[in-house]
Amino acid sequence: IGSYICKKLVKKMTARKTFLAALVFMATCSGIAFLRYDYVYEVIVLMSLVQLGFGIIIASQPMLYSDVIIFNEWKTGKNAAGWITGLQMIPLNVGIVSRGLIISACLALASFDPNHITGNVPDELKTGICVAFMIIPGVVLLVGAVVFAFGFRLTKEKVDHYQQEIAMRK
Repeated sequence: IGSYICKKLVKKMTARKTFLAALVFMATCSGIAFLRYDYVYEVIVLMSLVQLGFGIIIASQPMLYSDVIIFNEWKTGKNAAGWITGLQMIPLNVGIVSRGLIISACLALASFDPNHITGNVPDELKTGICVAFMIIPGVVLLVGAVVFAFGFRLTKEKVDHYQQEIAMRK
């Protein structure tokens, strides 16, 4: 669903603005979910919206990578598409490694003990789990949004200009 929505958003905005809006949307939904964690159905809806945003992000990434490939060719005169496209694996691998560390640390800080879980879950444990799945990802999303907003300065107009210059060189 997110990738379908992404297509429509990119037509109305740009891939850059769509990506940035999705990051902020996901962070906002995560934060609200944390504030409402006692209301299970609201949390389910909000976290589902986060996943919708994730679909938008995944669908818009290739467009942003292609902009970087065009910029690189304009800047260096060489096509490094394979190398730049391969960089997509770095965030995935960092996420896989950090996910295990962060979740384990949050559960340990919340005094999680699988042998002592009964019908009532302590509030400290609920909060720890919510921090691991809502607050930390939300903060990372906001940091990513700020870095992306100020660090990724390629606009559609610039990329179109770079493409024209590359075509004239060939």
